[in-house]
Amino acid sequence: MLPSPFVYNLTLDHWESIAFHLAASERVLGPPLGLPSLLLTSRHVYANTCAKKNARLYARYFRLKFDCSAPRRRLTDGWATDRCLATELIKRFTAMRRMRDHVFNMDDLWTSYLMMLENDGKNELHLLNWANLKRHLATLIIARVHVPPQVIDTDPTLYALSIWLIWMTSSRETLKTEYPEIINHLSRVLHPLIATGYMHPSSYAPDTCFQLPLCGPLDFGNRDCSGPRPPKTQIVHYSHALTIAYPLATEAATLLWVLQAELRQDEQSFPREAHSFPHNREIGNATDWIGPTFEDIHDFHYHVRVNEPSRTSTIVHTSEGDSHSPEPSVEGSRRYDEDWTRLVACHDLQLGDMALRGPVYQVGSLHGRWAGRFVEPHFDAHMNVLLGRRPSHHVSLFQKPLYWTLREHHCLNSETLSIGMHDSGVDDILNAWWPRGYTLEPLEDAILVHDPYTGQVSRYDTFIPGDSAHYSKQSCDEFGKDWISSNADAKEISAISLPEPGAAALDAIDANIDDDDEYADYVEHLSSGISDILVTGETGSPGDAWGHYQVVGRVRPWDGFIVLLQIPDSTASHLGQWIFKGYIHDRNLVGRWRETSTSVGIVGLEGSFVVTRRDNS
Repeated sequence: MLPSPFVYNLTLDHWESIAFHLAASERVLGPPLGLPSLLLTSRHVYANTCAKKNARLYARYFRLKFDCSAPRRRLTDGWATDRCLATELIKRFTAMRRMRDHVFNMDDLWTSYLMMLENDGKNELHLLNWANLKRHLATLIIARVHVPPQVIDTDPTLYALSIWLIWMTSSRETLKTEYPEIINHLSRVLHPLIATGYMHPSSYAPDTCFQLPLCGPLDFGNRDCSGPRPPKTQIVHYSHALTIAYPLATEAATLLWVLQAELRQDEQSFPREAHSFPHNREIGNATDWIGPTFEDIHDFHYHVRVNEPSRTSTIVHTSEGDSHSPEPSVEGSRRYDEDWTRLVACHDLQLGDMALRGPVYQVGSLHGRWAGRFVEPHFDAHMNVLLGRRPSHHVSLFQKPLYWTLREHHCLNSETLSIGMHDSGVDDILNAWWPRGYTLEPLEDAILVHDPYTGQVSRYDTFIPGDSAHYSKQSCDEFGKDWISSNADAKEISAISLPEPGAAALDAIDANIDDDDEYADYVEHLSSGISDILVTGETGSPGDAWGHYQVVGRVRPWDGFIVLLQIPDSTASHLGQWIFKGYIHDRNLVGRWRETSTSVGIVGLEGSFVVTRRDNS
């Protein structure tokens, strides 16, 4: 039977509207179910609704099905054409279909990871509830744990993506209800990444290099203590070739390991011996008590918890079982903006102003109270692994409390403190990049730092949280600053302009790369006016219960890498100095620590750590 002449009287716009509203009336998750039937109606209908001939329809489907606010902030117009969105739509549903069918493809891990970086609710629902991502990851971990242990060393890229995805889709509740076998297999993967974290990347550039980008190639030799550089690869994202670095597996492993440790701690009874301690610090001081009090132990046991990834949305089911679109959370994908920039703009040490470079650090992020724990390996077992005598799974790991109260100080002119130099000729990471022999004078609203090498005194204004100016009036008047924080709403980043809501379709479309010269790839964001960031602080209360330390640190502007030096007071100098280095991930500062008595380039005693912001100040 020939199709009705009415079919041929409808325009392209008519068919597009029919196809789109057909999909809009279906369930939210998965590809549009009615589209294949519509495509098979006739050649004429197919010609008007297939992806090759009607990319606009499929771009509308994309906006209907997936989150778009992150691409608006992070990308440019050239990545948001109808053709780009249509191709991305087909790539995503192809990848998720493979995951549903238990077919492994490395590119699918990239697709899932980038979807989670852009997640405001819709992406997560598709991955968890339609593609069964968690089952796919669990199967992958179980399969990999049965191969020889050295696979973690020879194939770190697989673990970088899979472990980050496990972290981003986990919560205390999901881990509590997970099969014990899965938890055991996951622990076997996490343990060597923490116990031998020095063998894996822990920063996007050598930690012995503060000033980046480099003017030319530089051989660091063994003068580095941050492990190898993370590998990079080229993928296709929104129909564009994208060079991207792998995320740091050790950080995701630390977050997951600590979350598991906290769950075990929740199940443990309160330490019985703590009842014999003084109840609080006031009573302890009156009795010359040294060490933690009952309140200190109670705080660490019940209240020190890592900031887990919050679910951005939930599915709302109707009585017929259909699902409605989720409401995105307030934070949403913004929590991953800095992670995205590090991946796409910090993979080449000689490149600075890269096309897609956005913010790498939210100013004021460190200012406030922090609480967490550091993971310490058994010393003898750790040394035996370093000497090649035993494998890493023999290293026992212990957790200890870690508390800081930190203040952030910003240099608002060009007179910054010089970069400390180590005897080996590299930037002095073991002194948190501060010059040795500096003197620090605290003021009411700033600090003055005397540089013994240049003789210069540099002023760093103290960040004031909750104040729209962020600095004292004197500082703002002196430097003429109308401070705009890096999380200012519409003025923060010039976003891409995506057309109004749209849709999707899943037949073949040419998969060529759309690097269109018509568009210039750049992402603008407001300059903070800050030329350098220093950090000061102390362990504070209840941190002093485990030893009083002063803290100084610095933030590397190229990638937002944070290094903090913990210095014991003069009465406890035998405790030694420790450096903590890492990145902020969604209110968690996570990374690696090490003692400073071992020279740069030599692995000494070290482990992982994570602290979480305890307040919004």
